[in-house]
Amino acid sequence: MRLRVRPLGAGLSRQMPPVIGIGLLVALCPPDAQASPATRAILPLTIRDCGLSIGNAPRVNGIRINLSDSGVEQVNGLNLTLWKPVQNDSAVVNGIALGLVAPDAGAIHGIALGIGAVRTNERFAGVQAAGLGLAAQGGTYGFSAAGLGISVEGPAWGVNIAGLGIAAEGPITGVGLAGLGLSGEKDMTGITFGGLGLSCEGRATGLAVGGLGIACEGGARGILLGGLGVACEREAEGLLFGGLGVACERDARGILLGGLGVACEGRATGLILGGLGGVAEGGVDGLAIGGAGIVTEEDVNGCAVAGLAVAAREINGLSVAGYNRILGTHRGLAIGIYNRARELRGVQLGLLNRADNNPPPFRYLPALNLHLN
Repeated sequence: MRLRVRPLGAGLSRQMPPVIGIGLLVALCPPDAQASPATRAILPLTIRDCGLSIGNAPRVNGIRINLSDSGVEQVNGLNLTLWKPVQNDSAVVNGIALGLVAPDAGAIHGIALGIGAVRTNERFAGVQAAGLGLAAQGGTYGFSAAGLGISVEGPAWGVNIAGLGIAAEGPITGVGLAGLGLSGEKDMTGITFGGLGLSCEGRATGLAVGGLGIACEGGARGILLGGLGVACEREAEGLLFGGLGVACERDARGILLGGLGVACEGRATGLILGGLGGVAEGGVDGLAIGGAGIVTEEDVNGCAVAGLAVAAREINGLSVAGYNRILGTHRGLAIGIYNRARELRGVQLGLLNRADNNPPPFRYLPALNLHLN
């Protein structure tokens, strides 16, 4: 009779694969499938929370792998989640957050990548990218890119790029590029681009480009280019170009270019160029050129040139149009077909010139009229 001596681990080695597989399955199962957070199955290979942890460990310094996060406190290192989290609004990830569906935490500092989305309940700082969308209930600081859209309830600081749109309830500072539209409820500072348009409820400062148009409720300073138009409810300063027109409800200073026209309810200062015309209710300081007309209820200090008519209360400088109609005083030179001034302090050159302050028969004169007193 022979006795066969088997190594101690021979039978155990054949049983280990199924045992390990069952352990991993239990450790990675979703939190809602487990009894309670206190009884979650975890396969820790850690010493004092440092090392490798597989399962829903609340705190890890190192590498943490889990199917669906819930109640995580803090991860310093790499956090890999395979499915969307259940309740993870207080989690803090310092390092790298990777998700096959959507990394989700209270705050992420570092790198966050999700095939579907990336979401933070408080803030994000670093580099984040998602195939579909990014959402931050706090703010974003750094680089953010999404295939569809970015939604930020706080400030968006840094570089934000989205295939469709970007919406921020806080200020946008840095670079914002959206395939369709970009909307900010507060100030925009830096370079912003919207394939269709830009909407800013605050003040726009820097370079702003809207494929169709730009609308700023808080005014603008810098370069604003709108395929169709640019509209500002407050003061605007810089270069404003609208394929159809530029409109400002208050003062505008700089270069105002409108394919059809420029309209300013305040005072326009600088170069005003409208394909059809320009209207500045508060007056003009500089050079105003309109294909059809230049109209203001106040004065023009500088030069006004129009194909049909120039109408102003007062002009100090040069007026060139088919019809120059000055309701008050004209100090300078008027050139046109018919020039009319209630009070002339200069020279009129045209087919017919009228100076109401000249005595008869010099009130109406052809070719030349003047009053130099």
